[in-house]
Order: sequence, then C-alpha cells, then structure tokens
Amino acid sequence: MIPKKKTSRYAVTPAKILRWEAEGRGTGEGPAYKPWLTVHDVPSKGLRVRAWSGKTERIHHLLSRLEHHFFLMLEHDPDVRDVREQYPLDLKKTKLIAQRLGIAHPWDRKTGCLVPMSTDFVYLKIVDGRPHRFARNLKYRRDLAKQRTIEKITIEQIYWEAEPEVDYGIVTEREIPRDLIRNLEWLHDALRPDYLAGLEEVALKVEAFLRPRVQNEDTALADLADQADIEFGLESGSSLAVAKWLLAHRQWRTDLRQRISPFTPLHLEPSPHASAAI
Repeated sequence: MIPKKKTSRYAVTPAKILRWEAEGRGTGEGPAYKPWLTVHDVPSKGLRVRAWSGKTERIHHLLSRLEHHFFLMLEHDPDVRDVREQYPLDLKKTKLIAQRLGIAHPWDRKTGCLVPMSTDFVYLKIVDGRPHRFARNLKYRRDLAKQRTIEKITIEQIYWEAEPEVDYGIVTEREIPRDLIRNLEWLHDALRPDYLAGLEEVALKVEAFLRPRVQNEDTALADLADQADIEFGLESGSSLAVAKWLLAHRQWRTDLRQRISPFTPLHLEPSPHASAAI
C-alpha cells in the first residue's frame, strides 16, 4: 500500500476555513479582535512578529518586517484608535471580482481550495475631529513588479472601492522613515503596562531629577540616568527605563524622526505637561 502524502500544516482546506470562522477570526474590535492569519498559519519567509500593543491591549500578528515597522508607526500615532491586522475580505465578493477581471483568485496549490484574501491593516484614525477608516496593504517595491502581485492588489483595490468611507492604499518601504522606526523599536517595550513595575513610587522623582539636566546639559542620556540611579539608590538601568517610558508615552517630547540614542544627549521639546502622573 502506498502511504498517503501528508498535507502541509499550512495547507488551506474548506474544513480549516470553517474552523477559523468558528473561532471568530477576523471579527471583534480593540482587544477582542482576532486576526484572520496568525504567525503560526503561514510558512516563514523572513521576520514574523507577535507584538504587544498598548493601544489595543492585545498581541498583534505581523507577517513581515515591513508589517512590523508600519505597526510601530500606527502604535505611535495618537490619532489612531484601533488597529486590525490580517483583516479578511469576503470570499464571495473577491471571487466575483476575480471572475469579472478574468484573473485567477488566490488558491492553495496543494488542495485546490480558494484562499480567503486579507488586507494587512484596517485601522481607525481621527482626522479633523472625525473617525475615518483606512485599509493598507504593505508591499516591498520589488514585489510590485510581479504580475501576480498586481493582480491580487487589483482585486483588493476594487473590493475596498465598494466599501463606503474606507481609504485604501499601498505602503512600501519608501514610506517608512528609517530613523523613526529605529527609535520606535527601542521605545516599544516601554508601552507594556508592567514596564515600570517596582519603580512607580520613585519615577516622578527620577523625572524631576532628569528633566532639567537633559534640557540644560550636553551630556549623554545614559550618563544622566546613571547619576539618577546613584542619587536614588536604584539598580543600574532603572532611571533609563523611566526615561524610555516618558518618551514612549509622549510625556517627554522629542523629534523621533531624528535618531536618538542613550549614548548621546537628548533634545527635548517644551511640554506644558511636565511631570505628569506616571
């Protein structure tokens, strides 16, 4: 007897689609949202990230470095209120669009099953005082030269054009400021709710110690933070953690599009909310 070939764990089948729908994937808002695809559902083709969001208070599933970078930008933008990644499109609608265009709908080559399409990010942002919905597809520029990529983007674009009040677009690596991303990567862990655990009582004192020195001295942030650790008898690195928290939560303002480093002086912008509650 010839043994049956094993189906890949990543293969898409009707049963798997039904199971994902029963799990509520692609539904919910804020902390209750469940992405259609997770980092466990697709084969690795580079960086895959599970990233905590202080904005939505849940783990986000990001399937490429480019997606991770864009997620950091959305997380940093105070006008963005909700972010849904790997947002599923209605299979019946995308199938009809593909048929109308005369192109093949995405399918699983091993099972022959039509694969539900998804948009990398759908998010809610306040613009001019009103909430607006945005849908964004993240693509490397090199992939935009591929005919099959263009076909799938066309299906997605037509899909979103039929949705009321949704702004659809493509984002490439050229729209991702490199220094901003490096800064946001450094600050991101400070958004976790437990980041200052054990430092809550002394954090305001550290902020009051650091702020005038950061503003008036041409000294590396790390050196000033070391001075604060000595001043308050803290474990090494504690005051630098407080500084990261203040920057991540915008209580300290600086131009994040310019590379910042703890080993260089930090230039703060004037803030009317100095020494806010931590």
